[in-house]
Amino acid sequence: MKKFLILCFAAFGFSLFAQPVISPEPGTWANRQMLVIDNSGESDFFYSIDGSDPYQFGLAYDGPVLIDLTGDVKLRICKNNYDGSSENIEVNYRVEEDFGDASTSSFLQSFMTTGVLNYLAGAELNVPESMEYALGDKNPVFLKGQTISYSEDCPLSRYLTVRLRENGKNWKFLMKTNPRASGIFSRVDVPFSVEDWNYITFENQDLIYRIDDGMWELPKDKVYLDRTEPHMIFWQSISYEKGNPVEFFELPVKPQINVTKNPDDSLKVYFEDDNSYSMCPENSVYQELFTSVSIDTFYGDEYKGVANLKIFSDSVYQGIISVPYSIDKCPPQKPVFVSSAQGFYSRESVDIDISTEPKAKLYIQISDPFAIEDRSHVFDPDNEIFANVKMSEVFEKNGSTKLILKPSEDNATYLKVKAWSSDGKNVSEISEYSVVIDRYNYYVNAKTDSALSEGTAEHPFSSLEQCLEAVNKNRYARIFVTGRLEMKKGVTELLSNCVIEGIEDGVIVFPLESSIVVKASSLTVKNMRFENDSSASRKKNMLSLFKLENSVLLMENCDFATALGINGTVFDASLSVITLKNCAVSLTSQSYGQVISANKTRVFVYDSFLNAVANTAVCISCRDGELTLENNSLSVSGEMGRIAEVFASTGVMKANRMNGDLANATTTNPVYTDKNTELSSIANLVQGF
Repeated sequence: MKKFLILCFAAFGFSLFAQPVISPEPGTWANRQMLVIDNSGESDFFYSIDGSDPYQFGLAYDGPVLIDLTGDVKLRICKNNYDGSSENIEVNYRVEEDFGDASTSSFLQSFMTTGVLNYLAGAELNVPESMEYALGDKNPVFLKGQTISYSEDCPLSRYLTVRLRENGKNWKFLMKTNPRASGIFSRVDVPFSVEDWNYITFENQDLIYRIDDGMWELPKDKVYLDRTEPHMIFWQSISYEKGNPVEFFELPVKPQINVTKNPDDSLKVYFEDDNSYSMCPENSVYQELFTSVSIDTFYGDEYKGVANLKIFSDSVYQGIISVPYSIDKCPPQKPVFVSSAQGFYSRESVDIDISTEPKAKLYIQISDPFAIEDRSHVFDPDNEIFANVKMSEVFEKNGSTKLILKPSEDNATYLKVKAWSSDGKNVSEISEYSVVIDRYNYYVNAKTDSALSEGTAEHPFSSLEQCLEAVNKNRYARIFVTGRLEMKKGVTELLSNCVIEGIEDGVIVFPLESSIVVKASSLTVKNMRFENDSSASRKKNMLSLFKLENSVLLMENCDFATALGINGTVFDASLSVITLKNCAVSLTSQSYGQVISANKTRVFVYDSFLNAVANTAVCISCRDGELTLENNSLSVSGEMGRIAEVFASTGVMKANRMNGDLANATTTNPVYTDKNTELSSIANLVQGF
């Protein structure tokens, strides 16, 4: 059966550096390092690991050895060449030993103490996904941790560097390969040797020799043979007697070696129609003979050079055949994204620069816009809701390029970009970039750092005023409030259509003499609590907390606890629409207090609790408008008061519970209407009037 071998280069004897030291390299490493020197040339090496003179106090290098040191290491090497010259080499590095975490420790333990990982060729080696790995030493490309393997016919060892993707710690070690495939070890014992194919040296002086049909003789010098023709070499004892045994060996024609290049750049080297020839790599640790050889490297490497193969005929050495090779299995570096966005959330369109290696083609996919409906939650890029976004068709660019990602008109929009590079032979790993572009959703959190505020879910505004300054420039916005926010003193104007929603117990506090004024806009408020400074009771009058001018206000699931000084109103509206649903509004004033004051306004209150406490207390005053009250609990407390005062308006009051706790209750009706009012009252319950 034919034997074959795959050569995976960058093993012993193939250095990429001008200096012969393959390992260690300068830098900081997380494991103790192997000393590996390319000593294939005509040199001797001595080394020391404490900074002393290696020639006088060091050790002779005779093969890879573990430098069993941590901390700062000063490695000095003296290279003595056979021509009498010498060189001094110094490598300074540091070892900060680290055995990794739960996800990496079992992998790292396999080589930490010895610097060597014993590997059975063909087996799977699992590099943890939390790590990156690189093969080779010259500008290595780091690839995401994955399952890797050699061919089971590859006997040569390898150097592997791994690092953590998060903190950049680096481990470098020798992966020592034990091959599964085996060749032929046997050699034929002949009394001559072949040098460079054409020169024959006869070594045993007790024998006489004959070449082809020539004379028997004892040649003392090298004999030149033309290897384009086959030759027979005979030998027998120098004591020439009749009947002496005569042995022979046939030297065949020097073979034509065949080299086939595979699509992955690997080479297969073999002899065609000549089973007498076999080979092995010149610098191989293993001296087995094979009838074919594959010259290969590992995914992630790129090598060019010449492989010198020792050729044997019937296990007799003949000479060397050199095979040049150029193998490129090194993918381009992953494309790099540079974004104009400061984080995962962006307020505006996002400019992206995608860079790749020169002359590489860039392949890009962009997802379809994905609308985020849950605006109360801050998402991260790995959230499962983004797992199945649909990607567009792939398009390509020649080299680096720029993209602009634009938001949708109404929603927070998630967009993902995938990019990879190709050099024509190899394809890089995929780089991904994702962003949520949210032009209309704003976030406010009093505990955030105002220096980083941009109103996104990642970097909320720190105050409502800061938010409204940005909001008022748009036609529409949603504002999400977290925590306890205090308004500025005075009037805060809201000029765009807004939704304000409390998340995580959002509270807005009105200080002295402050108010929100809504002008020609719509405002929806959900799940908010409103309070005001209790010291406001010392003031003679308070501004209305909400003042509406030609606007629409909807309150849902909101809670008001307010003290409004001598006189005060919670909602003051003209030419507007007010709707309260599932709200609780309670106010306290010294002299006069009312919850809603409406002029030429439509007022709708459903399933809510309204309570006014003042010397004169009124829940709702409605003039020249429309009033609808259904299923509410309405109460007033003080000297005098009414649930509602309605002038020149229409409406209906249905299934309300009206309660009065008034000193002059006998003279007060719960609802006052003038002659121009048409107000239906259905199934209301009245107490205390």
